[in-house]
Amino acid sequence: MTKNCAIIYQPHDLLWFSTPTALGPATATPVPEWATGSDISTRPVVVRRDLRDPYGRLPVGLRGVQRHQRLAAWLSPDTITRHIRPEDLAAQRPWPNLQPPHILARHTVDTGQLARLDALPALRALDYLAPRLDHFDASWGPTGSVGYTLATGHMACNAESDLDLIIRLHTPLSTSDARHLGQWIDQAPGRVDMQVDTGDGAFAFNEWRHHPRSMLLKTSHGPVNIALHRGETPWRRHTMPEDTMSGPSRAPTDHTHP
Repeated sequence: MTKNCAIIYQPHDLLWFSTPTALGPATATPVPEWATGSDISTRPVVVRRDLRDPYGRLPVGLRGVQRHQRLAAWLSPDTITRHIRPEDLAAQRPWPNLQPPHILARHTVDTGQLARLDALPALRALDYLAPRLDHFDASWGPTGSVGYTLATGHMACNAESDLDLIIRLHTPLSTSDARHLGQWIDQAPGRVDMQVDTGDGAFAFNEWRHHPRSMLLKTSHGPVNIALHRGETPWRRHTMPEDTMSGPSRAPTDHTHP
């Protein structure tokens, strides 16, 4: 059982816990019926981006069976029994040859025909991007419905699902790496939504790459506006090296991929 207070739990990590009473709602609104019951501790919760509460509990989110069923909650860390990070899934590569007890098929929303997990666009995109993302000296992994499915064996994605990814880059991307990363995402055989965790917070890669004047950095203290047109950067703790994409005033240069 995991009870080490030194463990750092990060947003998008999946946590299993020992007892339903370890989970408390984060708001004063009534807990929905789907989020009650003795089986609640058989499903993992996902760490969400927020500060711990005054009692030291972790901010987490609970996923229901339906897509709209989401509940913000607090979890006592001393009840955690299992911990899976997105980067653990990237390292283990559980997707090429999925076998029982994973659920291999379900009705897709568009055809009503049975489809294997490895035939879903999001899973094909993951298989395509995995060796390319390993090029970076950074940890990364699948999150969202794909990460949940791979970690639990319970089907949470379908033919319409995006591939959600997190990549932890604590120093700015070079223009060459940013350009190649954008090309790989565009060429992937499924829609990809990548979040870049800078250590200060996280931002949407696709928003940043299209050179907006400003963008939001999601932090534990709430969203922070980054004025790219004034030279600000989502990597707020770092000065920008010579060859980096810091905002719309800097155009990518043509470098040969290493």
